[in-house]
Amino acid sequence: MAIQDTPRSKKILTFMVVLFLGMIALTIMAIYLFQERMISFKCKQRMQVLGDALLLYAEENDGMIPVDMEMFKRRNFTGRNYIWQCPFVDRDHSKVSSWDADFIFIQNIPNLNVMNEDDKKSQILFYCKPTNHIKKQNFYYADGHIETKALKEE
Repeated sequence: MAIQDTPRSKKILTFMVVLFLGMIALTIMAIYLFQERMISFKCKQRMQVLGDALLLYAEENDGMIPVDMEMFKRRNFTGRNYIWQCPFVDRDHSKVSSWDADFIFIQNIPNLNVMNEDDKKSQILFYCKPTNHIKKQNFYYADGHIETKALKEE
């Protein structure tokens, strides 16, 4: 029995092609979103390591966050240079030094020992540069939590 070339079979074939292309488009979109989430997770993980190192430094130095972040980087408290880079920024990591930070550190942070818990929840220690992410930014707070906030459109 041969397949007849009828208007109905053409409609079915067209429907199957459109369905197949739609499935490919959805798969590509899902892969892109998964990749973006994984990179965001890596960024938060690096911020957590860096933030924990800052909090440990403060604990050992009477609640004071280092004033000179360059000294903190040179003394390599985190153990790894790539911790200072956001994975969203495309670069050759073999040529990156620990002085190429993708995070902005807040200056003149009060002594953490005299801050109450509510103040620590609202005191930002550092954050990602606004150009690192697409429409969002990660912030590390003095109590050790990380928040992702949407960038305001100008």
